[in-house]
Amino acid sequence: MSSREVSSSEESEPLEPGHARRLERLEQFAARALDFEAVLRVFERHVPTSLGLRALRSLAPLPQVEAKAALRRLDEMIRLQRAGDAPLFAGVCDPLPALNHARTAGRALDDESWMRLCGFLEAVQRLAQWLRERAAECPSLGALATGMPDFAELVESIHATVDERGRVRDHASPLLARLRRESSDVAERIEKHLRTIIARADVKAVLSDPNPARRGRRPVLAVKTKSQGRVPGIVHGRSQTGESVSGPARRSPALMRTRCEANVDRFCAISCSSPMSATTPS
Repeated sequence: MSSREVSSSEESEPLEPGHARRLERLEQFAARALDFEAVLRVFERHVPTSLGLRALRSLAPLPQVEAKAALRRLDEMIRLQRAGDAPLFAGVCDPLPALNHARTAGRALDDESWMRLCGFLEAVQRLAQWLRERAAECPSLGALATGMPDFAELVESIHATVDERGRVRDHASPLLARLRRESSDVAERIEKHLRTIIARADVKAVLSDPNPARRGRRPVLAVKTKSQGRVPGIVHGRSQTGESVSGPARRSPALMRTRCEANVDRFCAISCSSPMSATTPS
């Protein structure tokens, strides 16, 4: 098992279910006197995934029967590891932080979280198959696959709704398809309107860059600092040299309408008839 650094954003607290029972076991085990938590921290640097880190931090002394079963699984895994038959952990991550945040915030997952979740579900499918294929020679490990959920249909539905970048596909719902068409049309009209404005001699004279940029999905123009007072609008930033400031190209109904563009995907992710409308698991 390869080691890697787990970023602070991936770190999480021990699993909540059974947390009180874990504390009770630690107390019975005299864990504090034996520096049990310090021992766990030694192993953290060898954990390859954020989900593994969560599991490690949830470890507690086991009853004798469960401890023996865990040792049998460990023995089987060591033998497979030495034989070069270790499982692949690509896609394995802790999905709970993102799911809990989405549930608390009352909004859909962001694009990156959708990609991570889908990768996690695919990894579960792959690892379950890996365990089943080795059940004959490693029965203790093979038993872990018993009762594992089948996510094949869910993964297929997600792929049909979300693309490889985590963005909701146009055909996820008729509403999303219509809104994106309208958004594209509005963006095209805005671009033409901007080019017309920039082509004017009086506007060219106050710009340090004739090409519009974008700040937070808004088109902005780089205005020379000395000409700032001649151009109405809000300053969104300044160049490193201080020779120009960035402000909105111009307020117009079309520009105002594009503000809804950022919310289109999130709204449809919640409302369209797809896996995205399902509530997150506890």
